[in-house]
Amino acid sequence: MCCCDGDCDCAKCLKGCVISGIVSAIIVVIVLIAVSISKLEAYEVGLEYNPNSVKINGEKLYTEGTHFLGPGHYFIKFNRQ
Repeated sequence: MCCCDGDCDCAKCLKGCVISGIVSAIIVVIVLIAVSISKLEAYEVGLEYNPNSVKINGEKLYTEGTHFLGPGHYFIKFNRQ
């Protein structure tokens, strides 16, 4: 059974499937990176919170800037005094 319309060129079909898979994987990676980045303003500090394990990482206090936390993680923000 061929996935192409018309002539049955299975190498062409396979190439299309591989390209579709690669494009899909790239999109997934971009989305995961985008949702893994959090930003703190100059007047804020933050603690990393992981809602999946319901834990706060109290070992590191993050200061201003853009930080890579991981998918689903976010900051509990506090104003600097």
